[in-house]
Amino acid sequence: LIEFHAISTQSTLIRSSRPYLRFACTEDIVIDLPDCAQRYMEQLGKSTSKSLKKRLSRAPRELPGFAHTLHHGRDVSEQAIRTIVSFNHARMAKKERRSAMSDKVINELLSLLRTHGTVGLLESEGTILAGTLACRFGDDVFSLVTAHDPSYDHLGLGSLSRHLMILAAIDSGARRFHLLGGQLRSKRSALGVRQRLSHWVVYRSKLAMLSDIPYMLKLAAASAVYHWQSWMDYQDAYHQHTWTSRTLNAARVLNRQIG
Repeated sequence: LIEFHAISTQSTLIRSSRPYLRFACTEDIVIDLPDCAQRYMEQLGKSTSKSLKKRLSRAPRELPGFAHTLHHGRDVSEQAIRTIVSFNHARMAKKERRSAMSDKVINELLSLLRTHGTVGLLESEGTILAGTLACRFGDDVFSLVTAHDPSYDHLGLGSLSRHLMILAAIDSGARRFHLLGGQLRSKRSALGVRQRLSHWVVYRSKLAMLSDIPYMLKLAAASAVYHWQSWMDYQDAYHQHTWTSRTLNAARVLNRQIG
């Protein structure tokens, strides 16, 4: 068999006479960028725009020497990257969840950022308080990690860091900004649009497909979990907290605590 992971559901990549299966597995939330930052600001909702302007004016008042700086490729220090990752770990621990940023992932991230990376840092008197790790391929910028020091939750530095990186991407001529999956509510306010991605499995023959039922069931189960989490995220983003969604969310929290 041949597998393709995280392919657009509208992709024309696979045109095969051989049998295949497709399971929704993840998503990407994408912003189609206008040609100037001012136009992007005009497209934001009033409450979002007002909140960002408030944070942009408040942070310099409360943080001495507040500054946002951009660093590219090999100009980014490894310590700065690890500091942002440590903020991610702290945020996940606060939610009683384990971060996906393992040592192996961090090393792969460092390698990627060296060749295609752009890192935006929010600092106060030289101390990193928040940042966004992103990379660019062609006209597309992918936001890989955005995190901030939990001590500054009240200033919304994470959202501010992401916003400033979006503006930097527009200024650089990028056409799309990829926010990856999850947190639909906040990403939707930044004009992100969800795009579902699928896992494709192409088999040599129908017989080969039928002999692979255990793996098919495993993929189907993973897809069901993704659909559940995606639906819960949608309920939160659109404030549709029904009895069913509240019950399922309670079950999700309980499962997380047990795990």
